[in-house]
Amino acid sequence: MSKKNNADPQGFAWISYETDVDQPYITVDSQQRLYLSSGACTLIGAECPTRLLIGYDHANMRLVVARPDIVRAVDTKPFRFDKRRYGNAKPFIKTLGLNKNDLPLRFTYAGRDFSDANLPDGSFAFTLSGFKGADD
Repeated sequence: MSKKNNADPQGFAWISYETDVDQPYITVDSQQRLYLSSGACTLIGAECPTRLLIGYDHANMRLVVARPDIVRAVDTKPFRFDKRRYGNAKPFIKTLGLNKNDLPLRFTYAGRDFSDANLPDGSFAFTLSGFKGADD
């Protein structure tokens, strides 16, 4: 083994093949599109093409996603995602006051331990990557 590696091995440990690609995430890309990772689709239980409700928690910079057949949002039109898992993000970008220089943004799944009384059952929260939230 190379002597450049300063880590001192401490016995035996299995190494799991997990990458960032395996984690559920949603991206707002530089072309102003929402993109659902395959992990996010599996988590949400959505098969594309599909429609999803999108919400945003401003205090914690969390994107909240739900299927409209599970969560009822009054006077809210769902976002459409095509078979490639892309959707138009322009209404999202406009509502948040973002511009093209702010993009791309990646939101990663907040995890099963995340709970917020303000979020409806059946919704999933994704946190802005690199953001240390108000409740962290």
